Amino acid sequence: MNEERLGNENILKLVVRMALPAMLTMAFQALYNAFDSLFIARYSSHAFASISITQPVINISLAISAGLGAGMAGCISRYLGQRNKKSAEDGFKTALLSALSIAILIALLSLLFSNSFVASFTSDALAIELGSSYLKIISICFPFVFISTIIAALFNSHSLSLYAMLIQSSGAVLNIILDPIFIFYFDLGANGAAIATALGYVFSFIFGLILYKRRSILSLKGAFSFDVLKSITNIALPSMMVSAAGSIVGLIYNRLILSYGLDEMAVYSMYLKLESFMFLASSGISSALVVIVAYNYGARYFKRVKIAYFTSMLLSLAIMLLGFAFFQIFTKQLVMLFTADDKLLDMGLRAFKKLSYCFLLTSFNISTSGLLQGLGKGERSLILTMTRFFLLLIPLSIVLNYFFGLDGLYLSYFASDVLVLPLIVIIYKITIKECLKTKE
Repeated sequence: MNEERLGNENILKLVVRMALPAMLTMAFQALYNAFDSLFIARYSSHAFASISITQPVINISLAISAGLGAGMAGCISRYLGQRNKKSAEDGFKTALLSALSIAILIALLSLLFSNSFVASFTSDALAIELGSSYLKIISICFPFVFISTIIAALFNSHSLSLYAMLIQSSGAVLNIILDPIFIFYFDLGANGAAIATALGYVFSFIFGLILYKRRSILSLKGAFSFDVLKSITNIALPSMMVSAAGSIVGLIYNRLILSYGLDEMAVYSMYLKLESFMFLASSGISSALVVIVAYNYGARYFKRVKIAYFTSMLLSLAIMLLGFAFFQIFTKQLVMLFTADDKLLDMGLRAFKKLSYCFLLTSFNISTSGLLQGLGKGERSLILTMTRFFLLLIPLSIVLNYFFGLDGLYLSYFASDVLVLPLIVIIYKITIKECLKTKE
């Protein structure tokens, strides 16, 4: 069986083979985000800043979707390692129904409260209109996003990452093609970008269904199970929080940055679009790690679990260090992708150099979270995430902003990563002592 490769293939080869499609998928997503932002920024910097206000809400929704997918993939991989196909089918059915229910709820809330949300950040009437309209169009398609994510995660759980990549990247490619058509040709601006995004989501959903029917690996005959849902949630919640916490912090960041004006908000959003290339690549490695660890832990191949963890961490660290060097050396060129305005260029040079310091240490946090999720120690991953974002980053961003202004605010991510390192080491040692005592 294809999934048995998780238990016998060379770890480095396995991590690269599974992570590469996930990284390419996320690279496509990041590429779409960058192009989407580039087109809107060139159409109108005001429109770009306006829709950036809504991005944390969209990111939180996507984080919930990705978390459910990661939780399901981790559970199914563990069940397959235990040769328990019935529970694996229950996991697929449970995740699918849960994802659809949550997506519909989020869509309804977004439609009802989008105006109020944007208005809570700015009093600019045009910004409120553009931002709320953008969010409403995107939110309608959340159910399609959630279902396609679950189907992609199903393929990941069987070590069929290429199929997952095709599902998730297909919509992004269509989006890139449609963006300039709707934004410029039809002169729809931000609404055009939203329509292109929505159509991309629908296309991924349809393509995912086609692939699932052509290569059905788990049937929908399983039953909804609250016990399985609990297991999925145990893995999914930390994964959601890792992504969603960044978006929640983003809401606070947006409020702090908007106090300096819409131009600073636009510059910060430009950075986030490019930063995602690095963080999503690292997250792709982590998502592969969750599946590899879950299978080998279920099969009691404990040595492979440790090797997979350190291999993934080193790969992630190498990518992040390259990203830091690139952002420091080619800062001007990166900012000029979005704007040629001298004022925004000066602001971008300052912001990009300071913000990119967060690349240096974040691999330790991301990889350790992947290990904990794969081992079913989701509560510890959640503790790590909550500590990093809510006990350290939020207070640091407020304090450093107060004393050092924007420079302090931009360096708060790096400062929180430095302070959370001892906790990462402690949690790792405790977990290994508890879970990996038995040797092969």
